[in-house]
Amino acid sequence: NYALAGENHQRPVYKKIGSSDPEVFIYYWDGRDGPSFEGWWFGNQVGGSSVWTHCSSSSPTPPHTNWKLPWDGPVRATMQVISTGNVASGAAAASQPAPQPQQQQQQQQQQ
Repeated sequence: NYALAGENHQRPVYKKIGSSDPEVFIYYWDGRDGPSFEGWWFGNQVGGSSVWTHCSSSSPTPPHTNWKLPWDGPVRATMQVISTGNVASGAAAASQPAPQPQQQQQQQQQQ
């Protein structure tokens, strides 16, 4: 589960709820470091160097599909972030009043 944790580059930041070591954030990074770094990321800190997945979308919220896993690998069709409304459920979800991202992953642990 993920909860709204702030803002970065004019987009929401979400943090994984509960005990997580390392911490996990979903955040947007703008094009200031070049086009290959622009987009949505899963990482252990906002703007950090330890990241796991990336989507080059500039959408206002985390996109549903087109996530690369690992971040510099191919798009993985099984990696999805799903808007669930006000109910957080499934493998991971954000908890906020507006639509929330939900991470549904298959085979991520096999990497």
